[in-house]
Amino acid sequence: MKKITAEELAKMLPDLDSESIIVDVREVDEYKEAHIHQSINLPLSSIGRGISELKKFKTIYLICESGGRSQYAYDVLKTAAIETINIMDGLTGVKKAGVVLVEITD
Repeated sequence: MKKITAEELAKMLPDLDSESIIVDVREVDEYKEAHIHQSINLPLSSIGRGISELKKFKTIYLICESGGRSQYAYDVLKTAAIETINIMDGLTGVKKAGVVLVEITD
């Protein structure tokens, strides 16, 4: 399994290109509370519906709160021949690394 630390992701954020995507696999309400600005939300409960869209990207980073759900998403997407990178320590680690998270207010 490919994985990087949350701190490594934090250092890479300013240089992410259009061929890379961060997929937050937490549920919609969790994503709205706080997420990485460059991320999209594709909850683990519906990860299978996003497979065709994800195949458009060269590098896919998976993130959740602490790394468990993104690990499961990694396994699901691997069966669909999509290679991803799991972010160890998830958003908890990203916050500790100093990344400012955004929220969606309705």
